[in-house]
Amino acid sequence: MDENTPPHTHHRSWVVAITCSTLVLLVFAGGLFALRDQMLSATRNEARQQTLEREKLASRLDTLQSALDALSSQPKPENGPEIAAITARLAEATDKLGALNNRIETVEKKLDEKKPEPVVMAPTPTPVAAPIAPAPSADSSALKLAVLSGKPYADALDAYAKIHPDAAKRVAPLVSFATTGVPSESDLMRELVDLLDTKQQPATIDDTSMVGKINTHLKGLVSIRKTTQDDPLAMLRKQATRDDLPTVAREVAQLDMPAESPLGQWLKKARDRRDALAALDTLTPTPGE
Repeated sequence: MDENTPPHTHHRSWVVAITCSTLVLLVFAGGLFALRDQMLSATRNEARQQTLEREKLASRLDTLQSALDALSSQPKPENGPEIAAITARLAEATDKLGALNNRIETVEKKLDEKKPEPVVMAPTPTPVAAPIAPAPSADSSALKLAVLSGKPYADALDAYAKIHPDAAKRVAPLVSFATTGVPSESDLMRELVDLLDTKQQPATIDDTSMVGKINTHLKGLVSIRKTTQDDPLAMLRKQATRDDLPTVAREVAQLDMPAESPLGQWLKKARDRRDALAALDTLTPTPGE
């Protein structure tokens, strides 16, 4: 710098430089505050939108739960198609038995009316006629009707076993429910839902990761969640409210639960019910039985 420059010129240059720097800093700080306000406003709008979506979802869930409760509280029809079919078969078997008894009485009357032929030679012992095999009775239909009623059927099972002592292997699947009655499909599905509802949920663990810290500081405004696989028990509960028993039983079997666990015991009961109903198909009287 020239030594002949006046001192007040140097002072004026410093003042101008400081003033310009201050203005730049003020503009930059204003921009930062404006950006922060925009981010906070966008965050609040997003939080409000998420709150509205959660409220809509909660309202839909409440509506669905009310509909399910209404359906579960409706009385069950006492006479289903299976009961009607068994009743029709029982009536048909009863009619056939009555017709057969009438034929036997007619044959006996004809035998009584027939005159004895004169004996020419020494009488020979009359062979004893083989006892007439009982006609197919309605005992099988009666047992079916008792089993499908859902009530205990130990007496009907004992009566059938006495008439058919060789059918012990066929009626073995029916023994487990003889004193309690075969549970209906809806009862088993409701029992599974109750088991899933009462299962203890895992304890919440504090998230110390970077995402957890962000959620803690921005609580009430926005939250970041990791995408994880759906809980298999939660998926199973959804299936229990909309699918049939065989499908749900297959899904429970795929969970590989221990036999002594509540779900393992439920699966055993479902399989025993399946085997018991399958055993009923083997009890239909066959010609000549």
